[in-house]
Amino acid sequence: MDTASPRPFVIRRARREDSAALVRIVDIASEGLSTHICKLIAPPGVDAKDVAEAIASADEGSLSWRNGWIVEMDGAVAGGMISFRLGPLPVEPDGLLPKLVPLWALERRAQGLHYVYAIATFREFRGNGLARALMREAERQAEDAPGICLIVADRNVAARQLYTSLGYVDEASMPIVTNGWQSDSENWILMRKPLV
Repeated sequence: MDTASPRPFVIRRARREDSAALVRIVDIASEGLSTHICKLIAPPGVDAKDVAEAIASADEGSLSWRNGWIVEMDGAVAGGMISFRLGPLPVEPDGLLPKLVPLWALERRAQGLHYVYAIATFREFRGNGLARALMREAERQAEDAPGICLIVADRNVAARQLYTSLGYVDEASMPIVTNGWQSDSENWILMRKPLV
């Protein structure tokens, strides 16, 4: 019988210098879609990683470090999340890439909710309850919202099982549009949990 004590960890607000970790978190959570998008929008001669880090290190915007949370274990960044209250969204912004249309449609269904945009634990730290602790932190942040939600790929079974165990239910799904990006999943799933 394993009687080892759980390893201690700390959850803290992200800082600008955590931008590279936040980029990695978003890339894991999006199954590589974020890197693919950054490659598409990067100016000639600019690396996709630099584009992503510029977005994460900005003071404004949904994907800013200001919306990030970091979990540390053994003095190292072990994962984190980006979460925020999802405000009103237009029907569909001009120039939206086709592979983002399904995500946008699901986000529109979640307007007014607290949105866990991305959450991930780095592989070497998995199995320590960090994702569960991060989700609890997101729920604490969302106390004044009518609910909390996230979007997950259908074949991310471990994540879906975690969210279900925390009371999240499938609300809607949309087919994934790959169009040059590789994914083993077929659908994006909007999962929601009421908080009031």
